[in-house]
Amino acid sequence: MYRYMTSSEEVILVSRHRRVYAESGVEHIVIRGVGRMVLFDSDEDRWYFLGLMQGV
Repeated sequence: MYRYMTSSEEVILVSRHRRVYAESGVEHIVIRGVGRMVLFDSDEDRWYFLGLMQGV
């Protein structure tokens, strides 16, 4: 659920759209930190994470 604030500071909960899966089975993954914070301190950290994702 997403929280959406209106101009009157009313909170409305909005559900996500249904996920569509590609027939090819190929998916695109986007990783973002909260407030655009840095997720990986080094290339070594990033490559370690990518290695973990290969096993999923």
